[in-house]
Amino acid sequence: MPKRTPGFDYAGTVPGDTKKTLWTEFHAFSELPQQVNPSSGYLYNTNHSPFKASSYQDNLFPDDYPMEMGFDLRDNNRSLRFRELMADSGKISWEDFERIKYDQKLPSDLAYRTDMSLLFSLDAAKYPDIEKQILTLKNWNKEASVDSEGAALFAFIYYYWWDEFAKAGKSFDTQLTVEEAVQGIRAAKTHFETHFGKDLVRLGEYQKLVRGDKVLPIWGIDDVLTTIRSTPWENGMRKAAQGESYILMVKFGEDLPIIESINVYGASNRPDSPHYADQMERFFKSGSETNDPG
Repeated sequence: MPKRTPGFDYAGTVPGDTKKTLWTEFHAFSELPQQVNPSSGYLYNTNHSPFKASSYQDNLFPDDYPMEMGFDLRDNNRSLRFRELMADSGKISWEDFERIKYDQKLPSDLAYRTDMSLLFSLDAAKYPDIEKQILTLKNWNKEASVDSEGAALFAFIYYYWWDEFAKAGKSFDTQLTVEEAVQGIRAAKTHFETHFGKDLVRLGEYQKLVRGDKVLPIWGIDDVLTTIRSTPWENGMRKAAQGESYILMVKFGEDLPIIESINVYGASNRPDSPHYADQMERFFKSGSETNDPG
Protein backbone atom coordinates (compact mmCIF):
# COMPACT_ATOMS: atom_id res chain seq x y z
CA MET A 1 0.00 0.00 0.00
CA PRO A 2 1.50 3.38 -0.99
CA LYS A 3 2.39 6.11 1.47
CA ARG A 4 0.28 9.08 0.47
CA THR A 5 0.43 12.76 1.32
CA PRO A 6 -2.45 13.76 3.64
CA GLY A 7 -5.01 16.31 2.51
CA PHE A 8 -6.33 14.73 -0.70
CA ASP A 9 -9.40 12.60 -1.40
CA TYR A 10 -7.84 9.39 -2.62
CA ALA A 11 -11.23 7.79 -3.15
CA GLY A 12 -11.44 9.62 -6.48
CA THR A 13 -9.15 11.29 -9.00
CA VAL A 14 -6.41 13.36 -7.39
CA PRO A 15 -4.72 16.43 -8.96
CA GLY A 16 -1.97 15.55 -11.42
CA ASP A 17 -0.34 18.98 -11.47
CA THR A 18 1.49 18.61 -8.16
CA LYS A 19 4.12 16.22 -6.87
CA LYS A 20 2.29 16.09 -3.56
CA THR A 21 0.01 13.38 -4.95
CA LEU A 22 2.92 11.35 -6.34
CA TRP A 23 3.75 8.47 -4.02
CA THR A 24 7.17 6.83 -4.08
CA GLU A 25 7.16 4.54 -1.02
CA PHE A 26 5.14 1.63 0.33
CA HIS A 27 3.99 0.95 3.87
CA ALA A 28 5.70 -2.02 5.46
CA PHE A 29 3.45 -5.01 6.08
CA SER A 30 3.81 -4.47 9.83
CA GLU A 31 2.23 -1.00 9.44
CA LEU A 32 -1.03 -2.36 8.02
CA PRO A 33 -4.05 -3.07 10.24
CA GLN A 34 -4.04 -6.73 11.22
CA GLN A 35 -5.23 -8.98 14.00
CA VAL A 36 -3.83 -12.33 15.12
CA ASN A 37 -5.61 -14.61 17.59
CA PRO A 38 -7.88 -12.01 19.26
CA SER A 39 -9.08 -12.89 22.77
CA SER A 40 -12.64 -13.37 21.52
CA GLY A 41 -11.46 -16.33 19.46
CA TYR A 42 -12.91 -15.25 16.13
CA LEU A 43 -12.44 -12.91 13.17
CA TYR A 44 -14.99 -12.15 10.48
CA ASN A 45 -15.38 -9.99 7.41
CA THR A 46 -18.33 -9.38 5.12
CA ASN A 47 -16.68 -6.79 2.87
CA HIS A 48 -17.09 -4.21 5.61
CA SER A 49 -14.62 -2.23 7.72
CA PRO A 50 -11.51 -4.12 8.90
CA PHE A 51 -11.78 -2.13 12.12
CA LYS A 52 -14.93 -4.04 13.03
CA ALA A 53 -13.64 -7.57 12.53
CA SER A 54 -13.91 -9.13 15.99
CA SER A 55 -15.55 -8.51 19.36
CA TYR A 56 -15.80 -4.91 20.50
CA GLN A 57 -12.91 -5.19 22.96
CA ASP A 58 -10.59 -6.65 20.31
CA ASN A 59 -11.29 -4.29 17.43
CA LEU A 60 -8.59 -2.04 16.03
CA PHE A 61 -8.98 1.75 16.02
CA PRO A 62 -9.00 3.54 12.65
CA ASP A 63 -7.44 6.64 14.25
CA ASP A 64 -4.28 4.60 14.76
CA TYR A 65 -3.74 4.40 11.00
CA PRO A 66 -3.38 7.05 8.27
CA MET A 67 -6.77 7.78 6.75
CA GLU A 68 -4.98 7.96 3.39
CA MET A 69 -4.85 4.17 3.49
CA GLY A 70 -8.46 4.40 2.37
CA PHE A 71 -9.95 1.54 4.37
CA ASP A 72 -13.73 1.31 4.52
CA LEU A 73 -15.12 2.46 7.86
CA ARG A 74 -18.75 1.44 7.42
CA ASP A 75 -20.80 -1.59 8.31
CA ASN A 76 -23.10 -3.39 5.92
CA ASN A 77 -26.19 -5.48 6.61
CA ARG A 78 -24.21 -8.70 6.86
CA SER A 79 -21.73 -7.35 9.39
CA LEU A 80 -24.51 -5.88 11.54
CA ARG A 81 -26.52 -9.09 11.39
CA PHE A 82 -23.45 -11.16 12.28
CA ARG A 83 -22.93 -8.90 15.28
CA GLU A 84 -26.54 -9.57 16.36
CA LEU A 85 -26.00 -13.33 16.17
CA MET A 86 -22.43 -13.76 17.44
CA ALA A 87 -21.51 -13.65 21.09
CA ASP A 88 -18.67 -11.34 22.15
CA SER A 89 -16.73 -14.20 23.69
CA GLY A 90 -16.86 -17.89 24.44
CA LYS A 91 -17.56 -20.85 22.21
CA ILE A 92 -20.50 -21.55 19.95
CA SER A 93 -21.82 -24.92 18.89
CA TRP A 94 -21.49 -26.36 15.41
CA GLU A 95 -25.26 -25.99 15.08
CA ASP A 96 -25.03 -22.27 15.94
CA PHE A 97 -22.17 -21.86 13.48
CA GLU A 98 -24.27 -23.44 10.73
CA ARG A 99 -27.29 -21.36 11.66
CA ILE A 100 -25.26 -18.15 11.41
CA LYS A 101 -23.83 -19.22 8.06
CA TYR A 102 -27.27 -19.79 6.56
CA ASP A 103 -29.04 -16.88 8.27
CA GLN A 104 -31.38 -15.07 5.88
CA LYS A 105 -32.46 -12.13 8.00
CA LEU A 106 -31.58 -8.45 7.70
CA PRO A 107 -30.38 -6.60 10.83
CA SER A 108 -32.69 -4.50 12.96
CA ASP A 109 -31.26 -1.30 11.43
CA LEU A 110 -30.67 -1.59 7.68
CA ALA A 111 -27.34 -0.52 6.22
CA TYR A 112 -27.93 -0.48 2.47
CA ARG A 113 -26.22 2.37 0.64
CA THR A 114 -29.70 3.63 -0.16
CA ASP A 115 -31.69 4.36 3.00
CA MET A 116 -34.99 2.54 2.42
CA SER A 117 -36.46 3.01 5.88
CA LEU A 118 -39.45 5.00 4.59
CA LEU A 119 -40.81 1.79 3.04
CA PHE A 120 -41.65 0.61 6.54
CA SER A 121 -43.20 3.80 7.90
CA LEU A 122 -45.72 4.81 5.24
CA ASP A 123 -49.28 5.53 6.39
CA ALA A 124 -51.32 2.80 4.71
CA ALA A 125 -54.54 4.80 5.12
CA LYS A 126 -53.20 7.48 2.77
CA TYR A 127 -52.65 5.00 -0.06
CA PRO A 128 -55.67 2.65 -0.23
CA ASP A 129 -54.57 1.19 -3.59
CA ILE A 130 -51.39 -0.24 -2.02
CA GLU A 131 -52.57 -0.58 1.59
CA LYS A 132 -52.07 -4.34 1.47
CA GLN A 133 -48.46 -3.98 0.28
CA ILE A 134 -47.62 -1.30 2.85
CA LEU A 135 -48.93 -3.47 5.68
CA THR A 136 -47.02 -6.46 4.30
CA LEU A 137 -43.76 -4.51 4.52
CA LYS A 138 -44.60 -3.23 8.01
CA ASN A 139 -45.30 -6.76 9.24
CA TRP A 140 -42.34 -8.37 7.44
CA ASN A 141 -39.83 -9.88 9.87
CA LYS A 142 -36.94 -8.97 7.51
CA GLU A 143 -36.28 -12.63 6.74
CA ALA A 144 -35.75 -13.71 3.13
CA SER A 145 -37.28 -17.19 3.26
CA VAL A 146 -38.88 -18.75 0.17
CA ASP A 147 -42.36 -18.37 1.68
CA SER A 148 -42.02 -14.67 2.48
CA GLU A 149 -44.21 -12.19 0.59
CA GLY A 150 -42.48 -9.30 2.33
CA ALA A 151 -39.09 -10.46 1.05
CA ALA A 152 -40.33 -10.67 -2.55
CA LEU A 153 -41.93 -7.22 -2.32
CA PHE A 154 -38.82 -5.67 -0.80
CA ALA A 155 -36.55 -7.38 -3.34
CA PHE A 156 -38.56 -6.00 -6.26
CA ILE A 157 -38.45 -2.45 -4.88
CA TYR A 158 -34.72 -2.76 -4.12
CA TYR A 159 -33.87 -3.80 -7.68
CA TYR A 160 -36.38 -1.35 -9.15
CA TRP A 161 -34.59 1.64 -7.64
CA TRP A 162 -31.19 0.13 -8.28
CA ASP A 163 -32.07 0.18 -12.00
CA GLU A 164 -33.77 3.59 -11.90
CA PHE A 165 -30.84 5.26 -10.11
CA ALA A 166 -28.40 3.68 -12.57
CA LYS A 167 -30.39 4.92 -15.58
CA ALA A 168 -30.57 8.42 -14.12
CA GLY A 169 -26.89 8.46 -13.14
CA LYS A 170 -27.92 9.06 -9.54
CA SER A 171 -25.75 7.97 -6.63
CA PHE A 172 -26.92 4.95 -4.64
CA ASP A 173 -25.84 6.83 -1.49
CA THR A 174 -29.18 8.50 -0.98
CA GLN A 175 -32.50 8.13 0.82
CA LEU A 176 -35.78 7.05 -0.73
CA THR A 177 -38.35 9.82 -0.58
CA VAL A 178 -41.98 9.15 0.27
CA GLU A 179 -42.83 9.57 -3.41
CA GLU A 180 -40.15 7.08 -4.44
CA ALA A 181 -41.24 4.58 -1.82
CA VAL A 182 -44.83 4.75 -3.05
CA GLN A 183 -43.73 4.55 -6.68
CA GLY A 184 -41.66 1.43 -5.99
CA ILE A 185 -44.52 -0.31 -4.19
CA ARG A 186 -46.97 0.47 -6.99
CA ALA A 187 -44.49 -0.79 -9.57
CA ALA A 188 -44.17 -4.05 -7.62
CA LYS A 189 -47.93 -4.51 -7.41
CA THR A 190 -48.29 -3.95 -11.16
CA HIS A 191 -45.44 -6.34 -11.94
CA PHE A 192 -46.82 -9.12 -9.77
CA GLU A 193 -50.34 -8.71 -11.11
CA THR A 194 -49.06 -8.74 -14.70
CA HIS A 195 -46.82 -11.77 -14.42
CA PHE A 196 -48.28 -13.80 -11.56
CA GLY A 197 -51.96 -12.82 -11.57
CA LYS A 198 -51.91 -11.63 -7.95
CA ASP A 199 -50.75 -8.53 -6.11
CA LEU A 200 -48.36 -10.32 -3.72
CA VAL A 201 -46.10 -13.32 -4.36
CA ARG A 202 -43.77 -15.41 -2.26
CA LEU A 203 -40.02 -15.01 -2.73
CA GLY A 204 -39.68 -18.57 -4.03
CA GLU A 205 -42.22 -17.82 -6.76
CA TYR A 206 -40.38 -14.68 -7.82
CA GLN A 207 -36.75 -15.80 -7.47
CA LYS A 208 -35.27 -19.04 -8.80
CA LEU A 209 -32.06 -21.03 -8.76
CA VAL A 210 -31.52 -22.05 -12.38
CA ARG A 211 -29.02 -24.48 -13.88
CA GLY A 212 -29.74 -25.94 -17.30
CA ASP A 213 -33.26 -27.36 -17.20
CA LYS A 214 -33.38 -27.50 -13.40
CA VAL A 215 -35.28 -24.70 -11.65
CA LEU A 216 -35.76 -24.41 -7.89
CA PRO A 217 -37.20 -21.67 -5.67
CA ILE A 218 -34.42 -19.94 -3.76
CA TRP A 219 -34.28 -17.98 -0.54
CA GLY A 220 -32.01 -14.98 0.19
CA ILE A 221 -31.77 -11.38 -0.99
CA ASP A 222 -28.89 -8.98 -1.43
CA ASP A 223 -26.75 -8.44 1.70
CA VAL A 224 -28.22 -10.98 4.06
CA LEU A 225 -25.62 -13.50 5.28
CA THR A 226 -26.89 -15.96 2.68
CA THR A 227 -26.64 -13.34 -0.03
CA ILE A 228 -28.51 -13.98 -3.25
CA ARG A 229 -28.30 -11.21 -5.82
CA SER A 230 -30.56 -11.94 -8.76
CA THR A 231 -31.09 -10.71 -12.32
CA PRO A 232 -34.23 -10.63 -14.52
CA TRP A 233 -34.98 -14.02 -16.02
CA GLU A 234 -38.27 -14.93 -17.70
CA ASN A 235 -42.01 -14.46 -17.17
CA GLY A 236 -41.41 -11.73 -14.60
CA MET A 237 -39.15 -13.91 -12.46
CA ARG A 238 -35.53 -13.40 -11.42
CA LYS A 239 -32.72 -15.93 -11.21
CA ALA A 240 -29.83 -16.08 -8.75
CA ALA A 241 -26.64 -14.69 -10.28
CA GLN A 242 -24.30 -13.71 -7.46
CA GLY A 243 -23.68 -14.20 -3.76
CA GLU A 244 -23.60 -17.74 -2.41
CA SER A 245 -21.12 -19.95 -4.25
CA TYR A 246 -18.66 -22.51 -2.92
CA ILE A 247 -19.08 -23.04 0.83
CA LEU A 248 -16.62 -24.80 3.10
CA MET A 249 -17.21 -25.40 6.82
CA VAL A 250 -14.49 -27.04 8.92
CA LYS A 251 -14.73 -28.57 12.39
CA PHE A 252 -11.47 -29.05 14.35
CA GLY A 253 -11.02 -31.46 17.24
CA GLU A 254 -8.81 -34.21 18.60
CA ASP A 255 -8.85 -36.22 15.38
CA LEU A 256 -8.57 -35.10 11.77
CA PRO A 257 -10.67 -32.07 10.80
CA ILE A 258 -14.22 -32.71 9.62
CA ILE A 259 -14.89 -30.82 6.40
CA GLU A 260 -18.28 -30.13 4.83
CA SER A 261 -18.52 -28.42 1.46
CA ILE A 262 -21.23 -27.57 -1.01
CA ASN A 263 -21.59 -25.70 -4.28
CA VAL A 264 -24.81 -23.95 -5.21
CA TYR A 265 -25.02 -25.92 -8.46
CA GLY A 266 -22.62 -28.87 -8.59
CA ALA A 267 -18.99 -29.84 -8.94
CA SER A 268 -18.84 -29.65 -12.74
CA ASN A 269 -19.30 -26.94 -15.34
CA ARG A 270 -20.02 -29.46 -18.11
CA PRO A 271 -23.76 -29.76 -18.90
CA ASP A 272 -23.32 -33.45 -19.80
CA SER A 273 -21.84 -34.28 -16.38
CA PRO A 274 -24.01 -35.93 -13.70
CA HIS A 275 -22.47 -33.41 -11.27
CA TYR A 276 -23.53 -30.33 -13.29
CA ALA A 277 -26.49 -29.59 -10.99
CA ASP A 278 -26.56 -32.42 -8.46
CA GLN A 279 -26.00 -30.24 -5.37
CA MET A 280 -28.85 -27.77 -5.96
CA GLU A 281 -31.42 -29.61 -3.83
CA ARG A 282 -28.96 -30.05 -0.97
CA PHE A 283 -27.98 -26.38 -1.15
CA PHE A 284 -31.62 -25.29 -1.06
CA LYS A 285 -32.30 -27.64 1.86
CA SER A 286 -29.29 -26.34 3.83
CA GLY A 287 -30.72 -22.84 3.90
CA SER A 288 -34.32 -23.93 4.37
CA GLU A 289 -33.69 -26.12 7.41
CA THR A 290 -31.89 -23.42 9.41
CA ASN A 291 -34.50 -20.68 8.86
CA ASP A 292 -38.16 -20.34 9.71
CA PRO A 293 -40.53 -18.93 7.07
CA GLY A 294 -41.57 -15.33 7.62
